[in-house]
Amino acid sequence: MIFQTIPKINCHVLFCEYEEQHGIGASKFVASDIRPNVRYIIELDRKRSDDAVFYECENQRFQNFITDGTGFQKADGTFSDISIIAPHLDIAAVNLSCGYEYAHKLYEEMHLDVMERNVGRVISILHKYCGVFPYVE
Repeated sequence: MIFQTIPKINCHVLFCEYEEQHGIGASKFVASDIRPNVRYIIELDRKRSDDAVFYECENQRFQNFITDGTGFQKADGTFSDISIIAPHLDIAAVNLSCGYEYAHKLYEEMHLDVMERNVGRVISILHKYCGVFPYVE
């Protein structure tokens, strides 16, 4: 999804390792001196097709920006890399669905039609004008 998006959008990309081991890669990023100038964060690592998970970020304006007219709907989640990165950078963040089911199982499956549709949704979101969305706990 990222490699289909970046030719169309000028954006920063961060790849983190070991999310499932308590966000080791995200913690390494936070410990670094890297502070990109970003308006918000979109993470592409959510199951199903239409989820938008904001974790502890309660910026309602950002939630509306992500969900209004996009087809994504607010959902609940327990942890992701943005749970560590967003508060550190003081930037709102969302984890969007990628189209997979049965994560971390031998029978995990990917729905390529959902993935392709969501690439288009993400590009549409990234093309929308907005200001900076601060992290709101």
